[in-house]
Amino acid sequence: MESMHTLLLVDDEPAVLNALRRVFHRAPYTILTAASGEDGMAMLAAHDVSLILSDQRMPGMIGAEFLRHAREQSPGTMRVILTGHADVDATVQAINEGGVHRYLLKPWDDDDLRRLVVELLELHDLRRDNDRLQAELRLRNRELEASNSSLEGQVAERTTELRLAHDELQLRVAELEGRDRIAQHLLQVHGLQDTLDLLVRVIVDILGLPVSVWMAAKGAPELAAGGTPTAAVADATFDRAYRAGGPAQDPGGMVVVPLVRGDEVLGFLGAEGQAGEPPSASHQRVLGAFAPQAAMAISDALLQADFGAWRRELDSVLRDVDTARLR
Repeated sequence: MESMHTLLLVDDEPAVLNALRRVFHRAPYTILTAASGEDGMAMLAAHDVSLILSDQRMPGMIGAEFLRHAREQSPGTMRVILTGHADVDATVQAINEGGVHRYLLKPWDDDDLRRLVVELLELHDLRRDNDRLQAELRLRNRELEASNSSLEGQVAERTTELRLAHDELQLRVAELEGRDRIAQHLLQVHGLQDTLDLLVRVIVDILGLPVSVWMAAKGAPELAAGGTPTAAVADATFDRAYRAGGPAQDPGGMVVVPLVRGDEVLGFLGAEGQAGEPPSASHQRVLGAFAPQAAMAISDALLQADFGAWRRELDSVLRDVDTARLR
């Protein structure tokens, strides 16, 4: 089976490179290795690399510096840095400055590393598809302009077909641009409410319809973002969406889809049609297409919150230890 992605692993310790190779030995990736940032730049110049995984502490060029150069040479390549607890603050700064997409603490968990790589490769493919659809949209626009200058009688039917195709293509491009906005959001540290508000804004911009997000609770789902009251959606509608694993229509014109991550239902995403009618089939398709990425974004925000709490607890414990030593 031909590999669709190439990973570049960069570390000055051969044992670490061998351990990383073992993590991906069953995955359908082409694996390249480099022992320094300089060797990594040479590899990047010679190969089409989808994702770089680099250690932070290396002789000469450190990981953050290497990945900044890598971004200039290959902007579309996803960049991950391996770091120890002592380097977390500097690494988070590198993420917010745009040089690094994600970081992973040493020692890493193999399953977490595999999941992280899968998610970042999905973002890589999303951006590539967005560029392809933009090019296709420009081609369709040129076709439309050319058809308008032809004979009106023969071109009328073709023009209608092109306009319909053009409208659908614009919806697809808007969808991919919206998904890219969410992908960009995922590359930095954000709170849960900021993430929920962004999801609503992105989908409203695409559909032009009222959009809401409900977070799952022990009782009825609770409205967390958007403008539709919870009472407007019957509990039975949420239950049907959960059981079907897809869209469910409420009598009031609302369509909801479940937000599932693994085996856990995190919440629901909904859009309300006009004049009591449900959203169109195209709009329901877009809503369903956003559900996996929305669940990923919410899960990521929840994990970031958990990590922040863990850091605060660890700092408190370390301060207590220091105080005990001074006594």
